[in-house]
Amino acid sequence: MDTKLLSRLDLLADNTLSVVFERNRLKGLKLNVDKYEGNIQKNLNQLRDGIKVLEQQLSEEEQSGARDTKSEEDKLIQMQVKVDKLDALLGNQDDATARDILLRNNRGKPSVRFTAVDMNPNDLEDGQILQLQQRIIDDQDTDLDHLSLAIRRQRELGLLIGDELETHAQIIDETEEMVDRTDERLRQAKKKLDYVGRRVKDNTKEEIPEDANEHCPGPESELAGKKDACDGCPNQTICATAPKGPDPAHERLMVRKMNGADISVIAERLSGIKHKILVLSGKGGVGKSSFTSQLAWALSSDEDVQVGVMDIDICGPSIPTIMGVVDEQIHQSNSGWQPVYVQDNLGVMSIGFMLPDKDDAVIWRGPKKNGLIKQFLRDVDWGNLDFLLVDTPPGTSDEHLSLASFLKESGIDGAVIITTPQEVALQDVRKEIDFCRKAKIKILGLVENMSGFVCPNCHGESVIFPPTTGGAEALAKEFGIALLGRIPLDPRVAKSCDMGVSFLDEYPGSPACVAYEDIIDKLRDIVE
Repeated sequence: MDTKLLSRLDLLADNTLSVVFERNRLKGLKLNVDKYEGNIQKNLNQLRDGIKVLEQQLSEEEQSGARDTKSEEDKLIQMQVKVDKLDALLGNQDDATARDILLRNNRGKPSVRFTAVDMNPNDLEDGQILQLQQRIIDDQDTDLDHLSLAIRRQRELGLLIGDELETHAQIIDETEEMVDRTDERLRQAKKKLDYVGRRVKDNTKEEIPEDANEHCPGPESELAGKKDACDGCPNQTICATAPKGPDPAHERLMVRKMNGADISVIAERLSGIKHKILVLSGKGGVGKSSFTSQLAWALSSDEDVQVGVMDIDICGPSIPTIMGVVDEQIHQSNSGWQPVYVQDNLGVMSIGFMLPDKDDAVIWRGPKKNGLIKQFLRDVDWGNLDFLLVDTPPGTSDEHLSLASFLKESGIDGAVIITTPQEVALQDVRKEIDFCRKAKIKILGLVENMSGFVCPNCHGESVIFPPTTGGAEALAKEFGIALLGRIPLDPRVAKSCDMGVSFLDEYPGSPACVAYEDIIDKLRDIVE
């Protein structure tokens, strides 16, 4: 019989038994043991095949009678016992059979410590004493091996738990750091809003006479001299009969002071900006902010061109969302407020960055709006720009008047007016054109947005907003203004704005993208 094969099988059986013990331990801990199953089954198959080979060899030797095969037969039986024990431990036998196998295998030589000794030690021979001592040492070695294995497994489990705890602690630390950063941003935003509010309040504070009654409504109020609180006030008659509104002489004085101070500072601050373009619309919802964002992305696609976007739609700031920077904050430096940068050559400034919550309403009257616009022009460090695009609110409001006044010295290249084809939108565009002419703002051209719908499959065009009076083309001819182009309706423009990405980059070659690029090229030629 091949004794080398028998030795290899015996070693393989012992190793497999150790693996089975480890597999059963992990299974008891409800851990994954899939990685052990394949190797164990492979080893069992090798053991069974090897035993069959050895049995065949042993049978041939017994038939030949060449030599005594008793010892080899005993070893082979012990090998089969080990395989049966592995099957029992793996659950490959029914419960009763497995229990009998394990009990039979465990009825081996008892430990010396639990063996009844009825012999007299003095009657033992030296060889017997040595044999007894060797059994004691073997038992102790076995116990130490089991203890060492248990300690090693506990150590491995401890290291595994330690790694998990370390990972959890790291996650907690990172979360706490994010909370701290968020709290700091909220604190800075509140501080900036308080500062803006104080500045605006100081600029618009109404003077009340020192000898006025308590609860005086103020001399500029429509109820001045008429409220019950005015009874007995020495100024009652004057307040009741005086014209309301700012004193023209005082207003002229304030304008001269502003011309000598803030407007000059603004002109100096914006001296590094080559071109300033306003984006206007007579009515809301015609795509003015969408056009501003696409124009900004197109211009900044050239890395050598520096672009800034100033959002003065104070009550409805949508530029932060459209440009994908809705969660950013404004930072203060020695040179002033720093714009929020979408990319290295594209900066944005909006009141949306100053709100503690993006859903907070901005309920401001004209003077506070004017004060914030002045700060955007005077206190923001725009640096050297090739283009500053100003996204305005719809219509002609305080923001437009303030902007025209503040940029009087620094100059405006012109305005682009966005409209849709239907007459209800064109009516307000006529008012916008009249405002620009009275404010001496050059009109660079009209853009007709949502001008039909081009099917992405058949490329057929459908009219969504009928140009009942000729649309932007007829209006441009009526007022002698350039029609920069028509942009077809594309739902993907709205999707890009919601996601804060460039429509021109996401859908190049689409009809709307081609129209945008053609209009932007015309604008470049006009201003440059």
